[in-house]
Amino acid sequence: MNAQPDAVPRAPLRRRVWPPRRVARLFAIVTLVWVALDQLTKLAAVRVFAGDPVDLGFVRLVDVRNEGAAFGIPGFPGMFLAVTIVVVTLVLRALPQIDRPVLGLAYGLVVGGALGNGLDRIFRSPGFPSGAVVDFIDLGWFPVFNVADSGITVGAALLVLLLTQVERSQGSETPEQAEQRSVRPATQPPRGERSPWRT
Repeated sequence: MNAQPDAVPRAPLRRRVWPPRRVARLFAIVTLVWVALDQLTKLAAVRVFAGDPVDLGFVRLVDVRNEGAAFGIPGFPGMFLAVTIVVVTLVLRALPQIDRPVLGLAYGLVVGGALGNGLDRIFRSPGFPSGAVVDFIDLGWFPVFNVADSGITVGAALLVLLLTQVERSQGSETPEQAEQRSVRPATQPPRGERSPWRT
């Protein structure tokens, strides 16, 4: 009896860390918590630090109004709101294909920060679309910022680190692993799998 040739071993497909629906829920929670934290700290800055800044030594808590973009970067009226809309749209389109919780966390920080500052642009003086953002964290050697700015910065840094890690892992793939990895994520969820936005 002739022995059959050994089958070529195939690299296992990467298992999802979390179902996309669960990542979407984490994203929503982080976004809402960060927006709430941002608005509450801004309210405290306006009511407590406006007339009497608090000096903690390594940081001063003040009330500074910023009509530019994040960290005082200048821009035209409505620019920040336009950027916020673009960022939120791109994240929501990518979210159904995300299966890593750290990505959900990073996107939640970015979107939560963008929405937090966006609320200032809409509701604070001088009014829509150029409302002044409340900044209150003064390190002395860095532009005055707020909780929303820190969320955008930390979330973006996490995304850069993750993308760098993905590029490195793909660079070390064997040809068999590269063949099995999908070049583009599916635009539709697998048959039988519910969308993360459906209840």
